[in-house]
Amino acid sequence: TCGMIYIGQSRVGLGEKEVNPAVINLLASVHLSAPDYEANMVGYWPSYSQISPEARAGYLLWLAGPRNNPSDSLTWIFLYFYGLERRVIIDAFSMDESIRRQAKMDLPIIKRELLRLRGIHNIHNSFNKYSENLIRLIDLMENSVSEEPLEGILKHRGQYSWEMRIKLGKLAKNLLSLPAELALAYIRSDQNR
Repeated sequence: TCGMIYIGQSRVGLGEKEVNPAVINLLASVHLSAPDYEANMVGYWPSYSQISPEARAGYLLWLAGPRNNPSDSLTWIFLYFYGLERRVIIDAFSMDESIRRQAKMDLPIIKRELLRLRGIHNIHNSFNKYSENLIRLIDLMENSVSEEPLEGILKHRGQYSWEMRIKLGKLAKNLLSLPAELALAYIRSDQNR
């Protein structure tokens, strides 16, 4: 695999209420002779520590491959995503300076991987939504928020886009006036007026 996975004993992490679902516990049983490639017996919120030995085999074999088949199990995509998400949300804010520094260096790699996965699995609305939000967070953390025209940032899926919220937030933080063009675009796009 290309890395970007967590290996270790499953345990509750700092600030977490349950075992991180992405941690691959090498002590957990794996049935390579009968892998469940389709994740048939896996629940809605997959966790490596909770899936069957057959499902673990299916997931590990999926990880070892190119992960580029549009018909890949959404379960495996999300299990992998949970590790990427943890790297961005937990590790990039770690109290341990070396973990935090390395996680922040990994942000562009994670973003590229998310974009690659979205290009392959773009028919899965739930994955698109979660991955898009994580990409937007990475952009915010890297301070590379889009400067696209107002028409493109106002509404996205029925709500104000991250870019619009960030632009408004930056203005408010810096106690700056709302530019007339932004205010007018905001009012014109507001469905509640």
